[in-house]
Amino acid sequence: MRINAEDISSKLVEEHGLNEAYQVALKGAAEAVRTDDNYSLSVMREVKANLRGKIDEQVKASETQGS
Repeated sequence: MRINAEDISSKLVEEHGLNEAYQVALKGAAEAVRTDDNYSLSVMREVKANLRGKIDEQVKASETQGS
């Protein structure tokens, strides 16, 4: 069964807000490295990339509104 990084990202954002969700993903990736869990590390990399994209969109939107 494949874990869906988009679903995980959405759930983290719901639970923690966007910026804190990214911090949770970073901690998850660090834990995966520590435990040598390559599958979880791969999933967390996808989650982090997804969240970074959402953060970038949010920054661009706020820059556009500020102009």
